[in-house]
Amino acid sequence: MPSYSGVWTLTAQYQAKGANNWPSAPVLEVGASATYKASAQLQFTSVCTLSTTTAVIAYVDYTNDGIYAVVATRSGTTLTYGTPVLVRSGFSPQNVTCAALSATTVVVCYETTDTNRLGTKVLTISGTSITVGSEATNGATSQYPSVVPLTSTTALCAYSGGTVVITVSGTTASYGSVATYPSGGVNSTVQVSLISSTKAVLIRQNDANNYPTVNVMTISGTTITMGANYAAEAVAASTSSPYMGIAAVNSTDAIAVWQTASGNLPKAVAMTISGTAVTFGAVQSLGAVVLGASANQSMAPASSTQAVFVYSVGSTGYLGAYVLTSSGTALSASEPTQTLAINAGKGSLAQMSGKILLNPYRVGSSYGAAQILTVL
Repeated sequence: MPSYSGVWTLTAQYQAKGANNWPSAPVLEVGASATYKASAQLQFTSVCTLSTTTAVIAYVDYTNDGIYAVVATRSGTTLTYGTPVLVRSGFSPQNVTCAALSATTVVVCYETTDTNRLGTKVLTISGTSITVGSEATNGATSQYPSVVPLTSTTALCAYSGGTVVITVSGTTASYGSVATYPSGGVNSTVQVSLISSTKAVLIRQNDANNYPTVNVMTISGTTITMGANYAAEAVAASTSSPYMGIAAVNSTDAIAVWQTASGNLPKAVAMTISGTAVTFGAVQSLGAVVLGASANQSMAPASSTQAVFVYSVGSTGYLGAYVLTSSGTALSASEPTQTLAINAGKGSLAQMSGKILLNPYRVGSSYGAAQILTVL
């Protein structure tokens, strides 16, 4: 297979294929960019799917000092939005993440930098209207939260202080007991991915050795049993708040991505999960793309064998994406597709319908936009 580098547009990929000079690999179709927030500097974004055509985008608006949420509606690759609603104000909020428990209920988690606790609010969705519930907080250090739905009334949140089940009753959230990480905490972003309503997998940088570390959790009610540490690679990742991402593509397989310590380059690995045990395949380097800050990267499943990893290029800020395909512990990666050729970042990603994903992000320092990505 020939070696390629750089970020290629979709047109260039098709031309290369037509010249019999391109491997047969999945590529992405990129929809038009559509603005959901003008004249604002966004610090973080998160997106969760309500249905195959609707989603909620939660974001930190640094200009207006608060967390906001907006409903996005998809028609093909065209996006329209409702009116953004203030979720939490009065401080400089951090690291927002959201999960849809149903087509009308969304859990939003964040770091309350005024109290350094995990904060949670419940959103009720009616059409494109959003009603915000009261805040619930717990006492644990709350950097880097990542939340996934478990049932129509519960969600699992992983963050720097551990993992916790959140129970929703109406618009009120409450917390179970926190399960802490074994043999080392967190020195990076954390991402959790759902395997089933009673099982999830996460990746974090273990602060004991800076290895990219995977844990599998089993959940019973609000009780979490944390599995052992499994190092995806016994090599330290970047120590400057690196990106750590994971996507469970089916009930036994997951794909992970992280930033290297040398050069902030992306690496990836496929894994199989049995109980709480993890078996990794060979670690792969995803080319010479220098990644931007950790908040600029995201990943999500696209099928029972595929995940999409989106990133910003550290030198240009341009957005790009890889399609990663697993077969057990074997992993293959597409060449990167350029998804936006202007300075952007603070991105997130969610599967909407099969191989159709929604990718919101910040454009420069001025506004928030999103686009539809379709795996071909």
